[in-house]
Amino acid sequence: MVDPEDKEILRQLAKLGALSDYIYTSSGEIGRRIGVSQQTASRRILDLVDRGFLTRRMTPRKQFIRLAAPGVEVLRKDLVELKALFATAEHMTIRGRVVAGLGEGQYYISRPGYMKAFNEILGFEPFPGTLNVEVEPLDREKVAELKEREGRLIKEFVSEGRTFGAVKCFRADLGGVECAAIFPLRSHHTNVLEMISPVQLRKKLDLADGADVSVRILLD
Repeated sequence: MVDPEDKEILRQLAKLGALSDYIYTSSGEIGRRIGVSQQTASRRILDLVDRGFLTRRMTPRKQFIRLAAPGVEVLRKDLVELKALFATAEHMTIRGRVVAGLGEGQYYISRPGYMKAFNEILGFEPFPGTLNVEVEPLDREKVAELKEREGRLIKEFVSEGRTFGAVKCFRADLGGVECAAIFPLRSHHTNVLEMISPVQLRKKLDLADGADVSVRILLD
């Protein structure tokens, strides 16, 4: 078993190049990097050598150190765990239930300016209308957090003698169907998600008002 202090020595040596070749370094240098005395660093390095995590070559005046295969594997396992953590951080699941909208979605979504922009930034032309999901109270903080993220922005534009507001978009998945969550920047509500898709989500997924759904938002 390798404790956190020993892992930090392995990481610091890897940063110096000991992952792929022998390097010259002193116990004092490693001690400074990890915040311990030269004596403590020297003792830990010798222990790692004895346990097979490091290999060392000595000359009359210098020591050359390289990570041995077990030492490399320790860092590799940490990397795999970190990648798994970041993979889960690449999406956000928001739960809620389907509710009826006010009927405005069809008008706004079908505006040519929005249609063109959605196609450009999301890769699909949406069905003219939105699926509205009332977010569970426990997940409303997620919506607030999502609205603070960069997302994919459609800038406001002027058409038909009026200004249509900017909209922030996030690619999403609902029941295996490609879709996107959209947030008009003028709105501050966090209790409803508006979803668009190249298909009519209600019909495709057989969703009635009150149906429980989980929306998987991609944080790309």
